[in-house]
Amino acid sequence: WLVVNHTRHRFAQTYEQLRLRLFADVRRLQQGTDCSNAKYLACSMLNKPCNFGCQVHTIADCMTSALLTNRTAVLLPSQLYRYGPECSSQWHCFFLPLASCQRHAATVNDTLWHPWTSGGTHPYAVYNAWGEDENRVPPYLSVLDDTMFDAADPKPSAACLLTGVLMSWLLRPNERVAAAIAHRRHSLGLEGAPFHVGVHVRRSDKRYEATTFGLQH
Repeated sequence: WLVVNHTRHRFAQTYEQLRLRLFADVRRLQQGTDCSNAKYLACSMLNKPCNFGCQVHTIADCMTSALLTNRTAVLLPSQLYRYGPECSSQWHCFFLPLASCQRHAATVNDTLWHPWTSGGTHPYAVYNAWGEDENRVPPYLSVLDDTMFDAADPKPSAACLLTGVLMSWLLRPNERVAAAIAHRRHSLGLEGAPFHVGVHVRRSDKRYEATTFGLQH
């Protein structure tokens, strides 16, 4: 029991350190101030006609590609389906922008349309792919595959940590949604109580599979 408990404690410490490092990497790329010299990866959804859970996982995979290539991920505002006639800005209707530098209006002359894998040093590449690869994670997350965590419960997963961090960044409510949450808190008398909003995004890509994933996944 002591060995298992010690392993869980080490796992919790390591997991938190990696989570904070991931957040730091995301903030460095997504909240940069030197927009003119940044390298971008546009998350194109033109060939991904699926619903919200599938779309947000595809955006998370695009952000993974951005992390691995040291680029800022940007979401073209016309790419997602509308989820209500009152909202024409789509993603930004519910959530904060992915990046502080929003480069959407690149001209034909300075845009190179190609897969991110062949983007090289070009400042503007376009992510455009079917299917995600859970094995693509930043190298420093490989420590979670170490056998020292075999006794941890639940067993750590680099892909789950990465996706969870990216989801928490993607699903930050904008001012309108935050106000609606605050209003609901007030109506329930929860202003002084600890309050958390959780979003469980269930992904089912029915083009390749249609199965149920457990909450841990």
